[in-house]
Amino acid sequence: MSHSPSIIIVTWNGLEATKRCLASLEANTSIAHRVIVVDNGSEDGTCEWIRQRLSPSDTIFFETNTGYRHAVNAGIALASQDADVVLLNNDVTITSSDWLERLRDAAYSSVEVGLVGCRLIDGERRLNHAGGYVVPESMQGELIAGRELDVGQFTRKRVVEYCTAAVLYVKRDVLATIGSLDDHYFSYYEDTDFAFMAARSGFTSLFLGELTLRHEHNLSSKVNRAPLSAMIAESQGVFAARWRGRLNREFRTGLTIRCCTSDMLIRRALEDVVFVLHESRVAAGYSGPETIGPRWPLVDAARERPRGGDVTVCVGPESTLDDHRFDAAPSIAFVLGECVDSGDVLSGFDQIWTPWHTTAEALEQLGRCPDVRYVPWAVDGDYFHSRVPKLRKTSDTMYLAVFDAEDETAAVELVDTFDAAFDRSEAAFLLCLLSGPAYSDFRDRLIRRVAELGGGRIVLGSHEYIPNYQWPAVYKACDVFISMPSQQWHPQRAMESMAVGVPIIAPDADTLAEIVDDDAFLYAESWDTEVEWPSMRGALVDALYQSFDVRSEFDERGAAAARRMSKRTWRGNIDRIIALVEEVRNE
Repeated sequence: MSHSPSIIIVTWNGLEATKRCLASLEANTSIAHRVIVVDNGSEDGTCEWIRQRLSPSDTIFFETNTGYRHAVNAGIALASQDADVVLLNNDVTITSSDWLERLRDAAYSSVEVGLVGCRLIDGERRLNHAGGYVVPESMQGELIAGRELDVGQFTRKRVVEYCTAAVLYVKRDVLATIGSLDDHYFSYYEDTDFAFMAARSGFTSLFLGELTLRHEHNLSSKVNRAPLSAMIAESQGVFAARWRGRLNREFRTGLTIRCCTSDMLIRRALEDVVFVLHESRVAAGYSGPETIGPRWPLVDAARERPRGGDVTVCVGPESTLDDHRFDAAPSIAFVLGECVDSGDVLSGFDQIWTPWHTTAEALEQLGRCPDVRYVPWAVDGDYFHSRVPKLRKTSDTMYLAVFDAEDETAAVELVDTFDAAFDRSEAAFLLCLLSGPAYSDFRDRLIRRVAELGGGRIVLGSHEYIPNYQWPAVYKACDVFISMPSQQWHPQRAMESMAVGVPIIAPDADTLAEIVDDDAFLYAESWDTEVEWPSMRGALVDALYQSFDVRSEFDERGAAAARRMSKRTWRGNIDRIIALVEEVRNE
């Protein structure tokens, strides 16, 4: 079998885009390949331009628009019958000199791999493809991370439900097994259907996050003023009729996640859990506050028509769980934060989960709680990882602290301490991000306090309008993250900072001791949360001095932190969560 692929490009007007595509293809493709262009009735000079540059044996011209699926299949039929195929939209610009080799190598990295796609961004550097998934309730195909600014998310290799045909490497074995694109489609959803057919025949769709190309999304429809919404809706209906029953039968009985808190960090994490459960083909319902994260189509569908099973997992601090003890059976309490009166609140649950060994030990010693299990809290590994680029390019050392309403005392103490530690001649500054309008009095008081100080450089800002997906870039822009004492029982910000490769200064709390080591945890032994702030100030000054003195070690310490946190992702946790739910269900 030949591994010299045939690259199939479908055109339907859009001459300038086709020129850019073929020019970039020629400039950036070094391995043997064949280019086949299939034109769908262009009237803007595209046909004449193609005829001047390609052999008649490599072109097909239709008088009218026969549809994307028909044109692709004509190109596949023209390709050598032992060659792999690459589907390439004419609105794609090749920006990597080894793109084809990387797609091919990924395709042949395993016999199970059948289709390979990659990251696609548009001219505004917005991500328009990182793989795709289908929401079972609506049977709507969703492109992962669609329209998010590219801040380094989804940069690893992973199996997905489907990849868009804008750039799609297809192994010949797949075509030999399932044939070409299905005849039921005109345009849209044919690539999703093709991936689903391949998967049911043993071939996975692999998303190659290390490769990024440029794609001007839906350019052909815009150029030709096609009825895009109507075309998508028609094809979605065809897809739903073919796959709804089969897709829903693949899901195992799962669970319903009940978010019992409005905490943004917890809500964001639970939405990732719903998504990972979906990838694992476990039905998950969801109830709780408004959806805030990038997986909202899936989470909203789970909320509106829960697909979960008979086990409910209630998640939140102990004080929020009291109202949920007996209204769902069987039920599990995932307790976040310190347990104060655990015997009374938690005795109605069938199982207790806690993200900290110290809390698990304390609960077991009480003797009044049901089965206690350790389930590590985790980060979203698709967003928070060491490959997030550092966008700030200065030699100054930047410290970052994020404050919520309960942090007012700590915030004032921190800015006072930073001011005492550094003067304006030193290359260090502190960025404080505060909560939004709900805490405007706190914000105003802190602004006045900073204005009174004449020492170190301190900048105040708000994190109210930072999109959730951009937090990795915010953390990575700093050199050291300072975790507040109030965050010790739920140190998600510290964990996310470590995950992107940023070392932290944090209280010497038992919870943090479980997730850090000497490389990742900057001088925390000197900052004890049992000590009042005036006594703590000297230890914090020492931590700031010491961190500033070892700036050359930041990269090494940050890398160690990222390696540690790479083992604490929800995708890595999901098998344990599923097993514990099954255990409760079977009791």
